Amino acid sequence: KGPFLVSAPLSTIINWEREFEFWAPNLYVVTYTGDKDCRATIREHEFSFEEGAIRGGTKSWRMKQGCQVKFHVLLTSYELVSIDTATLGSIEWAVLVVDEAHRLKNNQSKFFRILTNYKLGYKLLL
Repeated sequence: KGPFLVSAPLSTIINWEREFEFWAPNLYVVTYTGDKDCRATIREHEFSFEEGAIRGGTKSWRMKQGCQVKFHVLLTSYELVSIDTATLGSIEWAVLVVDEAHRLKNNQSKFFRILTNYKLGYKLLL
């Protein structure tokens, strides 16, 4: 049912896109990468059917509570999970998938600490 957050190294995002297309063609997968302007466009057009579902200012964007997301899967990099914490952390994720999860071995790492603030139903570490 979703939504699912897949966090992977930037170099493997294209492989994840290909695998979703092959194995789960009916899922709506949004690739959340690019510079801040690209990501703002993705937030505006791909995050929700509702107008004004994403609100914020110059630095921080959040999804309004109770708004349903448009996608099934959001595919992004570790770096953007850390950078766009306000936006991504405001969504209640059914599942977090972390590719190459050895980055989470150290519970003092920035990535580990940021993920503890996300609303996650389940975590799948690969």
